[in-house]
Amino acid sequence: MAKQHKKLSEADQDLVVWRAAKHVRDGTAVELPRVVRTVASATKLLTERKIKLVERVGGDTMIFGPIRGHACDFANILLSKVLPNQHIKNIIFLGNYIDGAHQSLEVLFLIAALIVCSRFHIIPLIGKHEMMYPIQPENFGSLRNEMLLCCARSPQTSLEDCENVMKEFFAVLPIACVVENKYFCVAGGPASGYRTLEDMEAKRVTQDSLKEFVLNEPMDEDEERIADGSTFVASQSNELAFRYTFNAACNFLSRNRLGMLIVGMEYHTSRPDYDSFARPNHYKESIYFPGYMLGRIHPETQVPAVLTIFSAPSFCGVNRNNACIVEITDKRLEVQELGVYAKRPLVTPGTQDHAFSWAQPMLERAVVAIAREIIFGAIKEDAPPESDSHHKRLEEIAVSKMRRMCQLLQAHELPLPEVPKLPPDE
Repeated sequence: MAKQHKKLSEADQDLVVWRAAKHVRDGTAVELPRVVRTVASATKLLTERKIKLVERVGGDTMIFGPIRGHACDFANILLSKVLPNQHIKNIIFLGNYIDGAHQSLEVLFLIAALIVCSRFHIIPLIGKHEMMYPIQPENFGSLRNEMLLCCARSPQTSLEDCENVMKEFFAVLPIACVVENKYFCVAGGPASGYRTLEDMEAKRVTQDSLKEFVLNEPMDEDEERIADGSTFVASQSNELAFRYTFNAACNFLSRNRLGMLIVGMEYHTSRPDYDSFARPNHYKESIYFPGYMLGRIHPETQVPAVLTIFSAPSFCGVNRNNACIVEITDKRLEVQELGVYAKRPLVTPGTQDHAFSWAQPMLERAVVAIAREIIFGAIKEDAPPESDSHHKRLEEIAVSKMRRMCQLLQAHELPLPEVPKLPPDE
């Protein structure tokens, strides 16, 4: 595929990517061998380009935040916003492509297809999930589980070979990208170990040495020790949560004569009534809303110091956030919010942990309908004689409601538990 794309015109290249995106958006399964070949070709091409850990680009640029396995929505954005745009020169991805909405393989396939066969200059940054692979996140559909299922269906492809291809791809991904010498794009944010771009671009640095920009480690700067609390917090409870104050962000920008940090990170905001009996928070996560967040105003540039973007709409079918992409054109930055692709197919999870996650709304509606009928439905039973006691009356009402509930359970075709036989009355 890498050799083929050199012979194609820009129109033909767009057509190849358009077909791949249409394929994914329609919900057609992409065969694992095809995904592996495309990702391997992308790895080879990035290696030949001698891509640096800190890239610099100029010209019209589009920036994606974390996609987290939302391949159908990602494909729809490519078809509706990216491929028709004739002015965009660069596309930057801020990492965290995998683990979440059960289509991580399709996301990697589309990004690899863009790298191998498109007119755009693609900068795919590494995120926390790629850097920590194959460690599997808790309570989320993971890339490794997806590959396990695909390998079970395609015995000719081994899991070890697939994992090696993915690891090689993640190993060549850069850490950060600077756009127009003004915008610093990264998965996490600034790091106290590297204060200048010159230090980050030094030949001795490696992906491992720059992991502080990605793995959300707490900063250790004077600003952090002086300030009480943090302005930008990924998680209050996690010891590895990414924390940096507004002063630390401004100092990083000032040192490097930059205008803004653009980070690809979920912005967490709490919602007290979210974890309830009616709708428990299975993922133990907070709400990702609204898809982007603007930080406080930089005192010198008078623009927001930090822009946080997230490009996975309605994250995992649980959160009600929009997707966000950023377009930088002609010294202008435009934030675009995009909703869920309305016609996206239902993708059922591939692991036992999510056996009922996708069916939760349907199950809730059925249970609510049953409960309403039990509580408010008419009980067609003869009233007991007035001479009976109040206790006898309550007992008959309970029996009537239980009979009504059994009728409703049978109507909904739900299995009934076995009821032990009672001894005859003496």
